[in-house]
Amino acid sequence: MTTRTKIISGVATVIVLGGGFWFLQTGRTEIKFDRISPEQASKAAEVLSKDMDADGLKDWEEELWHSDPLKPDTDGDKTLDGEEIKLGRDPLKAGPGDKLDKETVEKRTVPGGGDWTETDRLSRELFAKYLTMRKSGAPFTAEDEEKLLEEFTNRPIDTAPQKIYTEDDIVLAKTDTGASLHAYGNALGSVITAHIDTGENELTIFERALQNEDELDLGSLDNRVKRYESILSGFKAIPAPMSVKGMHIALLNALEALKESVAGMALALTDPVHSLPAAVAYPTAVEKLATAFSDISSYFAQKQVTFGKEEGGYILTK
Repeated sequence: MTTRTKIISGVATVIVLGGGFWFLQTGRTEIKFDRISPEQASKAAEVLSKDMDADGLKDWEEELWHSDPLKPDTDGDKTLDGEEIKLGRDPLKAGPGDKLDKETVEKRTVPGGGDWTETDRLSRELFAKYLTMRKSGAPFTAEDEEKLLEEFTNRPIDTAPQKIYTEDDIVLAKTDTGASLHAYGNALGSVITAHIDTGENELTIFERALQNEDELDLGSLDNRVKRYESILSGFKAIPAPMSVKGMHIALLNALEALKESVAGMALALTDPVHSLPAAVAYPTAVEKLATAFSDISSYFAQKQVTFGKEEGGYILTK
């Protein structure tokens, strides 16, 4: 785990939203969902403002320049790393003759594409803006710096799922009767029962893995993603009566959003900027999934479709 990902992970840990987890067990949900507060944004800014070796370069800047965040003069030429950057010199090469060329500066600081992670890209975008403000000639105060960092922590994030299911992705039942609804409920219940997991919720794993930098712990989220993929495959194969078509599609989309959220959180130690919006989207995805199941359960009650305790559909109505 690089210094940069540690720093951004620290920010993610500070501002990640807490949530209670529900899935495929009791059919009920309890969710806590809080917006990012000014206090949390300020704490995140503090994380980004750290300069452990007091050389004038923030720790995350050191990562971009590949200099040592614990050594104020990385190249040992008696000039602090931060001062070298201000003078257009390379903090990794002892002077004289250590002038930075334009290509090197752009390679390390200008936002780009290729195989960069979201963390790579955002780090450079933030750094490029930071450098522009510093070199504008106008006074750059601590207040300006905090404002820039708070802008980073409160940037708009895209939490929309990549895959959206439509009628073309489902199988419609040939009939729409009480019997077909009963069969539909039992089929849903059977898929659910086959994939029940009583383990820890994903946000607990996510937050703990960030704090402990535990790749093995975080890797358990990959198994959750595979489980959700299997459930989706099972749900898509179930013939849905026409009267529940909309609810069935909503169920698939809610589960897809949850799967993508967990998949994003699994990248927390390699691409924390990508994983943060995934964590933010998680409570909403859980809530939508709970609503989708609740709507189907209510419809069964409305149509007086009941299930015995030994039937698969019973888990949807208890």
